[in-house]
Amino acid sequence: MEAIFGTWKNKKGSEENMDAFMEACKIPESARRVFLDRQYVVTYVKGDGDNKMKATVKVTNDPKLQEKSYEYELGKEFECDDIDGQHFKCTITWDGSKFVEYFVDSKGTKMEIQREITPDGVMKFAMTCLGVTASYTWEKA
Repeated sequence: MEAIFGTWKNKKGSEENMDAFMEACKIPESARRVFLDRQYVVTYVKGDGDNKMKATVKVTNDPKLQEKSYEYELGKEFECDDIDGQHFKCTITWDGSKFVEYFVDSKGTKMEIQREITPDGVMKFAMTCLGVTASYTWEKA
């Protein structure tokens, strides 16, 4: 789990199957390009307690979006708003080799995100919504 701690940024151009994923998640056409153009930076640190973590999310190329910070305990459901203000119920677990994040939005739509750190030090990021998976790579910032 220690490998995820630190600051990460999404690697532009590494996206796969994003159009199909955004269509499955019913992301409006007008928002899709905005989402793909974003440069995300996420910082993970250990929280106070054995299974607690903190994550800070920032979009560096959109000054209108404010940085968001989250504190959570692995395996415990919590409620949060994403960087765009959409409300979710979320549970994050560690399965020994990757973080698995389970989200349910206010309409009941489920999404799963897996973050796995590879031996060469990159984060493989896969997200699934309604059976459609998209992926991209994150690098240490």
